[in-house]
Order: sequence, then C-alpha cells, then structure tokens
Amino acid sequence: MTITQRLAVTALASLALASCGNSDATPEASASSAAAGALASAASGKDVSINTGELPDFVEMYSGGKAVMSMAIADEGKLGGSFSYTVAAPADKVIAFHKQSLLVNEIPLQVEMRTEETATIGGESLDKQRSLMVQISSGEDGLTSVTMTHSRPAG
Repeated sequence: MTITQRLAVTALASLALASCGNSDATPEASASSAAAGALASAASGKDVSINTGELPDFVEMYSGGKAVMSMAIADEGKLGGSFSYTVAAPADKVIAFHKQSLLVNEIPLQVEMRTEETATIGGESLDKQRSLMVQISSGEDGLTSVTMTHSRPAG
C-alpha cells in the first residue's frame, strides 16, 4: 500500500470517528460525502484535486508537495481540520521546514517527538488562538507524508 493510500485510509477512518462524536459539530463541505469520494479515489491510486484555498495561512506545504486530503470542521466557535500531503523530499528537510514555519507564524514549538520513521511537532500561539500539530513520516516509496491538524477562531 502506498503512502497516498495509507493517508487516504487514515483520513477516512478519522472522518468516520469524527462523525461519531459531538452531534453539535458542523462539518464543512470539504468533509462531506464528496470528500469521502475523493479520499476513496486517492486510496485507489487515482489523481485527486484537493482545494487548499480554504486553509489558514499558518498551514503551509513544503515546496513540490502534492495535496492528498483536506477536511474542515467547525465546532464551538472554532474552525479547524486536517490537511495531508506527500512530497519527494527527505523527512529531515520537511521537518526543518515545518519547524521554521511554526516560528515564522508565531506558534512556539511545544511538542516534538521522534521515532525512527515518524516525527510529530506542534504548538499553540501565545494568545491561544491558533494551534498546529504536524506529523511527518518517511515512506518506502521515497515520499515523505505530512498530516497537519489545525485550529483557529471562527470568523
């Protein structure tokens, strides 16, 4: 199974779990059945067009990255979601890019965990208005996969 297929399966599972939670949550259009169809297409290896225009400015993609999944959720006055992409770049360079992105976007690094295959970094802005968690994994197919979970105030 390729990284794209693994990300798509993970995203579908996340979408299913999210739908089991708080009934007051209002999934945005990108988390609709159309998104589930796009994820199923990605899992089958087909090219999928992912709209990245709705992402907040602090959710940045490494140069040359290819979007795999984007899901938005609105709940309790906050907007957030998950965004995944793959890139043909070494994981260490992608990790360094995302650490720098956190710094530039004034989100202090508060979490940093590494294993042999995966790194997780993230933080929350000092005003507690924005948060970003980034998981970066190396794949056997030479691609690095990145999944970012983000939140910010609605409006």
